[in-house]
Amino acid sequence: MNKTGFATSKLSIAAVALINIAVAAPLTHAAPASKTAAVSSASSKALSSTSKSSAQAATLPSSSEAWRFMAFAAPYGRFKAVTTADTTLVDNGVFHYSIHGPDFDVFKVLNPENKTYIQTTVSAYSTQWAPSVKYPPLKKIGTGKMLGLDCVHYSGQTFRPSTIIDAWYTDAIPMKKGLADSFSKVCGLPVGYGVPVKVQFIPANGKMLMFELLSLTKTRVVAETLLVPKNYRYMKDQALFFLSDEDGSNSGIDEFMRWKPTRSAPAKDKSKN
Repeated sequence: MNKTGFATSKLSIAAVALINIAVAAPLTHAAPASKTAAVSSASSKALSSTSKSSAQAATLPSSSEAWRFMAFAAPYGRFKAVTTADTTLVDNGVFHYSIHGPDFDVFKVLNPENKTYIQTTVSAYSTQWAPSVKYPPLKKIGTGKMLGLDCVHYSGQTFRPSTIIDAWYTDAIPMKKGLADSFSKVCGLPVGYGVPVKVQFIPANGKMLMFELLSLTKTRVVAETLLVPKNYRYMKDQALFFLSDEDGSNSGIDEFMRWKPTRSAPAKDKSKN
């Protein structure tokens, strides 16, 4: 074989080898059709799941910074409350009370027992249940901390003769002014000084606790949960609000009207006859 033939044979072998590599490569590295379909299906599901998660996240209500606290107020005793900057929900163990903006005078009382509510105003309700009358202006006498809050200390005369008021208020709980004033008014306290922390009446013969913040924690809540739930019914009649059943029937009122004392009348003293 001459040099030219040898060279030609080498070129032919190289050419065949390149062709074989080119043909074999797709068969060696390409994934089977079934695996490709599975990967494609998994990718579609992942994208679909991501889309659903994004849609759900978009529809979930956002939460707001809030404060949860336990307190005592002379007109009501101990109660729990949750407040944001513009909405407060109070729970005294029997009824819930909701105050919210924009004017903070609309006041709703909720009855969880029969899922009803009545609507009034802070002014009307506070006059009925916690008559605060009008307090003379309080005088700032100092500052300090209570429950870790920066507070202002006030003193002044109450509406009661010869009775001094000793009061601590704070702006560290970020209630809007209108909400803080309405909350104070419902509790029978002076308004215009912030959120009450501790308020005492000091008559000549001792002290009378009117309000005290007992515990306080930061939290986050969905603001709508502090409003009247959608499944509650409005009651114009206060008797129905207090005594009707959840289904709207009046058996509670009927039972109340039929109620009679269980104690028998005291026996007559026969010796006097």
